[in-house]
Amino acid sequence: MDNLWVTQIEENIATYIDAEINETADILVTTEDYTGDTASFPAVYVHELPQVERGYDIEGTSINGVLSTFQIEVYCNSRQECKETSNAVLSIMKDLRFEVTASPLYKSENGYTFSVARYRRLVGGEDLDLITRE
Repeated sequence: MDNLWVTQIEENIATYIDAEINETADILVTTEDYTGDTASFPAVYVHELPQVERGYDIEGTSINGVLSTFQIEVYCNSRQECKETSNAVLSIMKDLRFEVTASPLYKSENGYTFSVARYRRLVGGEDLDLITRE
């Protein structure tokens, strides 16, 4: 098994969230942190934290699974919009069988509201086919 799949998890999750959440709304979903451009609200920032390898085999040449943790930040113009968008993201992550390790925490500053939540799941190489949404 090629180990390249490990580097594709973040993009696959972000693409899946983007497709699901934008069926009913117009929300920017990105894996890029702030670039200095004018901010666009609402926005969802999907960031994969460092992975931990799981499911070793005797050869040890391929990665069979990783414990994948995501920090997802939601930025909106209002607290209500932030709660609604965060709840939509939470539902999507639960549909993908992620565990909530830190529920959305809300904070308002400088005229916008944001939330931060973390999700974790054991992901295997074959799981990417299930996560990919055309």
